[in-house]
Amino acid sequence: MKQSILLLGIVNILFLNIQKADAQGSLFISEYCGGNPNYAWLEFYNPTSETLNLEGYKIITVPQWVTGFANASPAYTFNLSGTLAPKTVYVIANNTCPQEVLNIADTLLIWNEKVEPEPWQHIARFYNGDESIGLFYNDTPVDIIGDPNASPRVAWDVAGVTAATNQYTLLRKPGITNGNEDWDGSRGTDADNSEWIVAGYRVTGYAGFYPGKAEITSDIYSIIPYSEKLVYKYRIEKITSKTTVAELFAGFFFSGLNHKVLNSEGSEREENSYIETGDRLDVLTSGGSVYRSFGLVLNSFEVNSTEYLISGFDSDTGKIEGVPWNTPDTDFFQELERGPYVNWEVLHVKDHPDGLITTGDLLEVYDSRDTFIYIIHTLGEPSHSTGLTSTTYHVSTGHDIDTVTGILFRTDTVEFKSRVVPSAGASCFVKYGKDHPPANEIISGDSLYVVVEDKTSIKKYVLNVNLAPPNNTPRSFT
Repeated sequence: MKQSILLLGIVNILFLNIQKADAQGSLFISEYCGGNPNYAWLEFYNPTSETLNLEGYKIITVPQWVTGFANASPAYTFNLSGTLAPKTVYVIANNTCPQEVLNIADTLLIWNEKVEPEPWQHIARFYNGDESIGLFYNDTPVDIIGDPNASPRVAWDVAGVTAATNQYTLLRKPGITNGNEDWDGSRGTDADNSEWIVAGYRVTGYAGFYPGKAEITSDIYSIIPYSEKLVYKYRIEKITSKTTVAELFAGFFFSGLNHKVLNSEGSEREENSYIETGDRLDVLTSGGSVYRSFGLVLNSFEVNSTEYLISGFDSDTGKIEGVPWNTPDTDFFQELERGPYVNWEVLHVKDHPDGLITTGDLLEVYDSRDTFIYIIHTLGEPSHSTGLTSTTYHVSTGHDIDTVTGILFRTDTVEFKSRVVPSAGASCFVKYGKDHPPANEIISGDSLYVVVEDKTSIKKYVLNVNLAPPNNTPRSFT
């Protein structure tokens, strides 16, 4: 019996040692950006439930003129140190990176080897996008970016994106839990079979934030990284109005961790109470302490404008004033700003042409659960007509596009305006089109705008010029 107990104990010790060894070799690269000294950082993620000792880990960079990790210069080797808590990241960044990256960097690198580094700085490089980078543990490769044996080397395609290792931010997909020594298998050939997400050109917002490290994921809500200096490192967006605490919880996978929502005063909300912007979601450790805090942001139905007067958002309905009568819907929306994750549309009053704004129309801002209404007030019907006449040119109205045609080639703007007559109480001006030559002459594509004096209405006429006359043919009006 004693022998069985002793044997079982030995097996358990061996199993624990194997587990610990596996944990120590589990660090992998979770984010990369390179190709420019001002945008160069690496992020490493500890996916285990154990604190990792970083002693034994090192980064080896293989520059373009070297083949193979074994031939890399010691100057391009950086040894990690310290420890890394479970489900957290370690970031090294060049000291000239944007401030939002420097805020979360654990170690700063110095890229100019002619500058004497401070004691807390280190020399390394991955600034051309064609260097191969290897993460090693006890001299065994754990993870790789780029092929160290390629010759000649250029920036590598990733997930089907050309030269993505040159100044693009690469994010490891959340489902990845370990490194990959097979670079071709890791980078893949398209977005589906790659282990990486190409976030975009020099995107900095994900540094210090690995999607899996927050210990919660969601197919419904958006988890957004905050700066290290803010109260919360993360915020949760895309929360619809009238969402209860229980409904919020149902939209997340919490990996078995306890969680609760607190209001802005720090009191815990009941599961049947509604979420409000300013609440926070706390994810707790097994001991009950706060592991991660997330600021909660509900969809906002508030709209803003620099052209119109908007009021009443804190009441049952809002008001939008100062909109010119008969403003097209498309122009109306261009003067407004809305928050993300909401939709909007104009509801026109009865017997008024669709697509043109008038008093009594409604702006409806909504998400999947609620709607907020703004009543639109226009400046009133125009006091004068925006009509146009001419004895020289042909003025065409009543169509999708109002036009003035028959304008002679190289007609001066002043001369043109002298031959058109806007309606009484209105004035007109010419607006040149894109890529207009320096000369003050009308060309096809220019526009004539007729505006009534109190600016209650405006009409646009598109100008069309006759073809250039043959050489030496005099210009003349009929």
